[in-house]
Amino acid sequence: MRFENLHDINTMCCADGEFMLSGTDSNGKNFTIVIPAYELLEWIDINYIKEQLKKHIDNLGNAEPLNSRQQFKIDKHENS
Repeated sequence: MRFENLHDINTMCCADGEFMLSGTDSNGKNFTIVIPAYELLEWIDINYIKEQLKKHIDNLGNAEPLNSRQQFKIDKHENS
């Protein structure tokens, strides 16, 4: 498995059934991720992201930062 950090997002577009985010990686090199738009909508849970970000913001300064490489396996059908 390969991990990349899209450090600075500067472009977003959706065309021809594909969603694209572009920016630079942690080394300043241009980087683009292309995701089938249908799969993105199927997988992305905006409320979950908001909840996790709120927890992170609420805990700033109060806890050790999470390891950015921690991976969690999520069954997309778990909440269906």
